[in-house]
Amino acid sequence: MSLPTKNQILEALAKTESLAPAPRTLGRALQLLRNPDSGLSDIVELINRDSALAADVLRCANSAFYGRNTRTAAVGEAVQVIGFHETIRLVSLVAIHSTTNRDLGSYGIAADEFWTESLFNGLFFDALAKHTNNVDSGEAYTTGLLRFIGRLALNQALQDLGGGLFWDGQQPLVQWERENVGLTQAEVGANLLRRWQFPDPIVVAVESQDLSAEDAIEIPQALVQAMNLVARVLPAGSGVPAADARPIQLPADLAEHPFALAYGFSVESLGTIHAEAVHAFAAIRETLYR
Repeated sequence: MSLPTKNQILEALAKTESLAPAPRTLGRALQLLRNPDSGLSDIVELINRDSALAADVLRCANSAFYGRNTRTAAVGEAVQVIGFHETIRLVSLVAIHSTTNRDLGSYGIAADEFWTESLFNGLFFDALAKHTNNVDSGEAYTTGLLRFIGRLALNQALQDLGGGLFWDGQQPLVQWERENVGLTQAEVGANLLRRWQFPDPIVVAVESQDLSAEDAIEIPQALVQAMNLVARVLPAGSGVPAADARPIQLPADLAEHPFALAYGFSVESLGTIHAEAVHAFAAIRETLYR
């Protein structure tokens, strides 16, 4: 089977945009977050433009996760209660759930696996950022959620060529993508995020996730270097640990990663952060997305 042409990849990107409109809304929401003149009314208006997104935001805002005793049927009221920044986090969660909750036949990854791996990456990146007091945790959370978004377009490109190619679960995913598509999902994902007008730090972090630690350190953005460490702790295709799983055993050399050295992370502290993400993951699965 020949590699997809550039035009076929571009067609797959266009199809992915039509299949997954919610991330475009998320990109606009992040622009509002960076605009000092924006307010609650702006994010409410943006959410209400997408009826499916608005319905899911309301469902989550009324859930036990936020500990509310009264329910609301209005997005505006929900946003006032949980606040601007938490609303952006919730829009991130809802948008990525609607986007990743679909089977990836060529990857052999079921919808729930795709969604939960994306969620866990977001939660781990969020927890890691909070321990730095430097990397923006909201930006880190969204970046982690979006880490594998390029799989959608690569899967679409392979399906358009008639299917028949499947990841065996053993070969490193980046190698498999290069051999069968000619591009990695990280490269394609960054292309999608640019089209959706996501902030440049998020785009670059997603695009550079597969770089060596030595190459990543050459990009003077903390989010990029943090993502590089996340990719070492959570290799693509590693899935999500069970809630009752034993503490993760991490390679000793992770403590020598440039980002770990810069912020004083040991293998033990990274394991603790991983456990925090497992706990947060269980809470979301229990209260928001059973």
